[in-house]
Amino acid sequence: MALSDLDVKAIYDGDGATTDFAINAAIIEDDSLEIKVLIRDTSVTPATETLQVEGSDYTLTGRPDVNSQHTTVSFTTAPANTDKVVIYRELPLTQTLDATSNGEFRLEEHETAYDRMVGMIQQIDEAAD
Repeated sequence: MALSDLDVKAIYDGDGATTDFAINAAIIEDDSLEIKVLIRDTSVTPATETLQVEGSDYTLTGRPDVNSQHTTVSFTTAPANTDKVVIYRELPLTQTLDATSNGEFRLEEHETAYDRMVGMIQQIDEAAD
């Protein structure tokens, strides 16, 4: 997959009724590890953010492509109308490809490594903004 999508995160308004929110960031390898979900409570000043836990606060649902990555964060309880839902991709800043000088060239592994590098650059760019 070529990582042409520039989206790293999405911010949605809670309304007390909606439980499903789209994941707009491209998933590179493992959505359960890459996707982070926060609830930003704007009813207090300053707003507070709480990291949500997969399996108890939300589940990942939907299967959009051949990689079977998820497309939706489904909350067990709808976020309140004073909440912002923040869904973002967070990759560990590590190099995972171990290229060797002999043997076959594993195109799929190299493509994933390039996607991870571009994803990390996008992530750092988002943080810098």
